[in-house]
Amino acid sequence: MSPPAIPCPSCSVPLVTPDVLDAGTVAIPDLSVLQFRCPHCRAGAWARLGDGHVALGPVGGEPGDFDAACEPALSVRPDAGWLDCWYAGQYRRFPARIAARVA
Repeated sequence: MSPPAIPCPSCSVPLVTPDVLDAGTVAIPDLSVLQFRCPHCRAGAWARLGDGHVALGPVGGEPGDFDAACEPALSVRPDAGWLDCWYAGQYRRFPARIAARVA
């Protein structure tokens, strides 16, 4: 069975979980959110990841606007400095995004 596809929030090309994880850059671990660039249109987007599910939305979008799919092969573990993801036997670690500090 092939993994579920979710449309890119910018170009609507269907993306599967490996596309999103391969394009991931930084994470917000306490929210289990990964920033990525669509491999087709290069637009920035967010992926909300959890054990058994993935949801995609635009940068600046509301979580309720995210398109979601069940993804039984996905497992995530947040830490203060990173977000660990396991998918179909492959491990990835995404560094935490550092928030800008106001002086």
